[in-house]
Amino acid sequence: MKNKNLQKSLNKHLTFGTFVVGKANESAFKLAKRITSCRSKDKAIYICNKEPGLGVTHLIQAIAWKIGKKHPRQKVIYINADEFLTQFVRSLKNDTTAELRKYYENNVYCFILDDFSRFNKMACLQDYLRPIIEKRIKHGKLTIIGGYIPKNIKLLHKNLLDTINGIIVAEIHPPGFDLRLAILRKIQEREGTSFDDKTLKLFARHIKKSVRLLEGAMYRLMVSSKVIRDIPSDKIARDMLTEKCYK
Repeated sequence: MKNKNLQKSLNKHLTFGTFVVGKANESAFKLAKRITSCRSKDKAIYICNKEPGLGVTHLIQAIAWKIGKKHPRQKVIYINADEFLTQFVRSLKNDTTAELRKYYENNVYCFILDDFSRFNKMACLQDYLRPIIEKRIKHGKLTIIGGYIPKNIKLLHKNLLDTINGIIVAEIHPPGFDLRLAILRKIQEREGTSFDDKTLKLFARHIKKSVRLLEGAMYRLMVSSKVIRDIPSDKIARDMLTEKCYK
């Protein structure tokens, strides 16, 4: 990929190849893959969930990697809510908001905005963002957005909500036991470690809040097992599960 700025903003591990697919996220995964196809008629998608840590950022960054590699000469922008807000505030100070809007509307081949729901209480920013999204959709420019389910975002302006609801909305649901177990096995494979299924199933059965928390527990277990070699991994896992964050 020649777009160095895009590479710097992405996590090299968050690709389609490392995304574990199951019933909870299969539909969103298929839609995400489809939008990266040159033959796809769909040019805009909103990937969402009810709770954080279910894989929205992973899937959005996977799209960014794929499109960036397919179109290395095109301008592909991946930006999270905080970075976009910083740009917006800077443009207000420099009186360049119109130029910034035109840039996103006309000069960016693929615009990818993550953590969109952070703008829920920012009316002026929503008013600024809406025409950008609308114009990009109107002209068939690739637009990928990630955040909470639109109707669940408090204080989201109706006009912007209508704009979002006018494109494909792909929801990622909380993973079931089988998918959580598959995610843990995928981490093992990637990291070259080996715990018995008893330990993995213990985590998969009890850590249901988010994929992020599940992955974090797995990495923590790897480190603890190397440091505390005389205690079985399932014992370390049980001790971890007594902590408040995993309940």
